[in-house]
Amino acid sequence: MRKIFIVGLPRTGTTSLCMLFLDLGYRVAHTVYTKACFEQAEVMADIPIFCDYVNYDNNCLDSKYILLERPADTWLPSIKQLLLRMYKNLVTQHGGFHPEIKKCYLEVFSPFTLKNISCDEFLLSCYQAHRREVESYFKNNESRLLKIAIDDADLVQKITAFLDPLPMHDKIKDRQTPHVNR
Repeated sequence: MRKIFIVGLPRTGTTSLCMLFLDLGYRVAHTVYTKACFEQAEVMADIPIFCDYVNYDNNCLDSKYILLERPADTWLPSIKQLLLRMYKNLVTQHGGFHPEIKKCYLEVFSPFTLKNISCDEFLLSCYQAHRREVESYFKNNESRLLKIAIDDADLVQKITAFLDPLPMHDKIKDRQTPHVNR
């Protein structure tokens, strides 16, 4: 079965998009820590997807990818608050978060220091670098990548067109995207 991978960074609307797919009847994993989770989910987002999408693509050649985008003026304060809250658990050598969480955040926001994660310019450069890397990876296969913002008025229609011929459910007509985890 083909998979749908949401490769947007945290705080770009991954939870809201997962909720939309869940409401549409898809099996969704907002984080993927186990082989069973990967095998059972049809739609996956967040950790480790935004960091390891190339590895997943090598194993799921005909899957689809969604790069969520968010304007800097709303993404920066949200990601900054999240990273500052997570800081101690990400940098501790003993305990803290699951190793996969640490790997993903420390890789994407490298070098991961309090000074850097407090700096808008640094965070924006990480966001832009991630976006460029995803776009570059799919440049020869753009039909497999949808770039979209969670608050796009045509989100559902664009997803429907993008996923065709993947199964979409009748419930998608006139569907509004939930906004959660604000």
